Amino acid sequence: MTGISVALDGRLLQRHPLGGVGRYLAGTIPHLAEQVELHVLLDARAPLPRPRLDAYVEWVPLSAPRAVHGLGWLELAVAPWLRRVGCVFHGAFNMLPLTFGGPGVLTLHDLAPQLHADDFTPLKRAAWRLYMRGSVARATVITTVSDFARRQIVDYYQLDPGQVQVAPDALDPLFAPERADHAAALARALGVPTPYVVAIGGAPRRGLGIAIDAWRRARRELGIELGLAVLGESLLAPEPGLVPVGSLEDEDWATLLAGAQALCYPTRYEGFGLPALEALASGTPVVCGAVASLPEVLGDAACWSRDLSADALSGVVIRLLRDADWHRERREAGLARARAATSWRESADVLLDAYDRAGSR
Repeated sequence: MTGISVALDGRLLQRHPLGGVGRYLAGTIPHLAEQVELHVLLDARAPLPRPRLDAYVEWVPLSAPRAVHGLGWLELAVAPWLRRVGCVFHGAFNMLPLTFGGPGVLTLHDLAPQLHADDFTPLKRAAWRLYMRGSVARATVITTVSDFARRQIVDYYQLDPGQVQVAPDALDPLFAPERADHAAALARALGVPTPYVVAIGGAPRRGLGIAIDAWRRARRELGIELGLAVLGESLLAPEPGLVPVGSLEDEDWATLLAGAQALCYPTRYEGFGLPALEALASGTPVVCGAVASLPEVLGDAACWSRDLSADALSGVVIRLLRDADWHRERREAGLARARAATSWRESADVLLDAYDRAGSR
């Protein structure tokens, strides 16, 4: 492995707060940099990343015209740099520059643009589908984050199964049950009534509307001032007990999650489902359907809903709040599952093997 030079698309580290892909990069980069010469390519027009990774890598900001974003940055900034430097390129977020013919490792986190069209505008959906197909065709090695996603990728693109390796998401130690000690104070500061459950906004497939309806039903049935804290949303219609907390700092999100009675997570599709695993590590039961990658990630530790209806989900939430013994049992099962999860070092080892395979070709 010594001597291999790798350039990695690090733009998702420039988002604040970090999303799932940003966490993936922040978790694996320290281990990757122990074994390869790693260049983390950034968009020079955006602020430098906040994660403290300077001890492991040097940032390489690359410029493109102000009006050029996303895919254009790959072609106008990254591809020329790669042709000058010559190294393995890791497209860590679903895409490779199509004008670079050198060795490439492609990480596909899911097939949402192909399978969940409603999550994207028509133009963005068409562009992503085109680029993902072109990237798959050019990639020397492909990695993904779950065996579920691997099977989908192999089937959808008609690939040799040996071309796709699994390097799962893992856990930031920030997510821990001890953070619940500070959750009540944070909830008060955010205006979230206690007890509370949490839900996640974002893409329509995450099912936020269903989660809100399930919370309303549980609140009525339980007859208590049950709160609902919604991460990633700030413009929901005012409603007693419903608090859109927007984008929180990582520490605040981990604390709020640890203090919740449950994560209500009626997602229809995930390549991995990192928020659910983070909830288990925080001691918070996850109410969800047995869909996509979730059975693989959560095992027997989830609070499975019979379907993704508000009625079914609310029934599980109600049981969690009424049955303290079951809540405790689900909490302990979740913590055990989180302790057995893949580490970032193990995921990095898969990526390092992919770099080695790409470099040797």
